[in-house]
Amino acid sequence: MRPNLLIAGGTRCATTFLHNNLIQHPGISGSAQKEETHFLAYGAGVEFHGPDDVTTINRNILRHAHQWDEMYLNVENTYVLESSTSTLYGGEAAIDRINTHCEPDVKIIVILRDPVKRMISAHQYLSNRGSETLGLMDAVAAERSRMRDNWHHLWHYAAMGRYGEQLLPFIKAFGSRLCILDYDQLTLHPVETITAVCEWLNLGAACPVSTRPVNQSGVARSNTALKMVQGLKHGSITYAVYDRLPLGLRQWVKNLLFARKPETPEVGSRFKSMYETDIQLLKGLLRRADWPMWLREW
Repeated sequence: MRPNLLIAGGTRCATTFLHNNLIQHPGISGSAQKEETHFLAYGAGVEFHGPDDVTTINRNILRHAHQWDEMYLNVENTYVLESSTSTLYGGEAAIDRINTHCEPDVKIIVILRDPVKRMISAHQYLSNRGSETLGLMDAVAAERSRMRDNWHHLWHYAAMGRYGEQLLPFIKAFGSRLCILDYDQLTLHPVETITAVCEWLNLGAACPVSTRPVNQSGVARSNTALKMVQGLKHGSITYAVYDRLPLGLRQWVKNLLFARKPETPEVGSRFKSMYETDIQLLKGLLRRADWPMWLREW
């Protein structure tokens, strides 16, 4: 059976949290990986050239489309879940691949987070990983050249927050089979939100929901903590050990090393204007009753 349920975006929007909960439902199965090397967004054989891309996103790149299809040959359930959160960012090409490689009645979930907060979170995430060396202002200024040089989507701090232009073709293609979730509602009211998703999928009540946060961004508590994190490079022996720890223990290590850093109004105001046109597009695409909490306040 081919995938018939996608979590398509956006990145740094609690998609891993949603995936980890949905995959526990007896009516939902999925492949071994959360993100199938971003095949739906980028296709097969694409490689990226940003710092550490060789040891992260490139390490399992699919060379042929049939490799993606083969991942699901023995997966059977009411829903087969695929959660490559760059899919929404793939535009018309991603829609073509969804129509080719997923079930005809595929349903798609998208989580929307305040684009400025999403940008800050993505920058903190890559900085904590030791990949990003620029401050946020300089990193945003460098974004166009990075995109031209084919750095992968996590580096597209501003572009990935333009939800209006990304959603437009998806709404036209999938209509009522597209579910828009509010990041704030999901993180503040996870049980109610995930239960509503299961009802939308006609699966009845959700499984017990784990409220444990995952992949939260923050800042290193000290230079020593930062060096420890930078030592957790993909492909290293240290990372291999860390990657085999249970999810809860990995999150405990992250909480030990990082402190949450609140976004200040001053930081947000510097970038808010760049989204005004897209925000108006997004408001026009969604029914007012479906606007996320942050969109109502924009």
